[in-house]
Amino acid sequence: MKKNLHYALIAVVGILFTSCASSYKPIKPPSVSYIKTVEDSTITFSYQYRALRIAGNGKYARKEDKKGVEVVVIKKTTVRINLLLLIRILSYMLEIRKLRL
Repeated sequence: MKKNLHYALIAVVGILFTSCASSYKPIKPPSVSYIKTVEDSTITFSYQYRALRIAGNGKYARKEDKKGVEVVVIKKTTVRINLLLLIRILSYMLEIRKLRL
């Protein structure tokens, strides 16, 4: 009898510990379709609101609505800086070469 009570107690505790855990699906930025884009001469910002709902986290999305906050996925892309840096380096190297001649 004591052994059965022991197993029942372990089963109840196990159920209690596993029932309150919820799954979380990570937000994968490469798979998000960015809708809104703001462009500058050197930087491009793309963003998407409602990231939790898009990732499939319904429970956390409802909490997001309840608390009045929004999780936003932001993608920043640097444009032309590497090209500008390369041009500056090449022009500097050409000036040094002209000075040596």
